[in-house]
Amino acid sequence: MAASNPVTPPPAHPTELLDLDIVSFCARRPDLTELAFTLADHGHVYLGDVVRLSEYTVLDLANGRRDQATMLRLMLNQCGLRLELPSSNWQAPANDQLASELD
Repeated sequence: MAASNPVTPPPAHPTELLDLDIVSFCARRPDLTELAFTLADHGHVYLGDVVRLSEYTVLDLANGRRDQATMLRLMLNQCGLRLELPSSNWQAPANDQLASELD
C-alpha cells in the first residue's frame, strides 16, 4: 500500500494577502519588527496599504536603513506582491473602521 501524501492547500493568491496586517507579515523577521510598527504607526496597517507605497517612502520610514527596505521588498516579491502596486479596488477590512472609531 502506497503512503498517502497529505493534501497541501494551494498557495493564497497574492491579492488575498492584502488584508494581512504588516506586523504579522513581518513577525518571522525580527529585524523588520521596528519597521513594521513604524509603518503601522503611520497608518499603513495592512499589506494593501504598504504595497501602495513607493520604495523611497518605505526607505524613509525605515530611517534610511536600506537593508530593511530591501528585505521588506523581497518578502513582498516572494508572495507575488510588490511596492507601488496599483490596488485601487482594495479597501481595508471593515473592522478597521470600527477600530478607528474607538481610538
